[in-house]
Amino acid sequence: MAVGWHRAAAPSNILGQPLTGDYTHGSGGWAASVRHSVSPELHTVGLRQRCRCSLEVRQRDKEQFDLMSALFRRAVAPLRYPLSALLRTLPQSVRAPIAFEAKSFVGRLFARRLRLDPTRRNYMNLGSGNDRLDGYVAVDFFSSSAAYGADFRYPFLIDDGTFDGIFSEHTLEHLSYAEVAKVLAECRRMLKPGGTIRVIVPDLSIFVEHYVANDETWFRDWESEVLKPRGRSMISKMEALSFVTQEYGHRSAWDFATMERFLASAGFTEIRRCAYRESSDPHLIQDKDARDRTMVSLYAEARKPGTPPTGEPTAGG
Repeated sequence: MAVGWHRAAAPSNILGQPLTGDYTHGSGGWAASVRHSVSPELHTVGLRQRCRCSLEVRQRDKEQFDLMSALFRRAVAPLRYPLSALLRTLPQSVRAPIAFEAKSFVGRLFARRLRLDPTRRNYMNLGSGNDRLDGYVAVDFFSSSAAYGADFRYPFLIDDGTFDGIFSEHTLEHLSYAEVAKVLAECRRMLKPGGTIRVIVPDLSIFVEHYVANDETWFRDWESEVLKPRGRSMISKMEALSFVTQEYGHRSAWDFATMERFLASAGFTEIRRCAYRESSDPHLIQDKDARDRTMVSLYAEARKPGTPPTGEPTAGG
């Protein structure tokens, strides 16, 4: 078996930053050209040996992980309550970022690679919150409610070409544009060839259009659906624009033209604006049936270039 290595040119995202992760067939941007010249019998024996070694490595990794977790918990246990008491003395605006970064650090320190059978149909719910969708892997920030915990600002510990589809509803607006560029590049990497991503985010252009048209009726409707259940009243139409761009941790604003550019820059094709519960992949129709979502949301889909695998069994619930 002869192996030749070459360095692949690193593409950049819409912000001019190099894409992170595996942007070629190899790991970390290195591509390998492998030529097999062994008999079928030796190849079968080699596969069995590699499978046996893989199981041994996984068992050893699990034991090391469990040991490290136990040691870490014992080391930090005496500091837990003093640190919590100290954090409570700080303003919320200071305390929240510290707590978030600490949780991210610990989560990433003990994060383990998610391994799924790529021959099955796999789907991801990116930014799942407390939702559990049939046949989906729930992915969110480190918490007990997520099947796989991750900080979206960093590469996912998930193999290339794992998922047939990725669904994300009202999640990307909580990231900066630079972070979204990285997340979308990671989504493309994790999708199988021909896989589809469905993205739903608040559409600022809807608010702007109604604002320019001085559509008082639409804004009163939005107030009754969004603000009233929160015990609030609308001071002016501008408050609605402030709400969608600044409140609830929103860090980026979207319309279709902006989303289209980011998806294209991440390497997606066949980018299109969709209607509510309208999709090229029926299994990706998971849109929430809530008036406060449907009246303000942008629905978009895109595909990873390539031919989708065929004959895969459907994933379980």
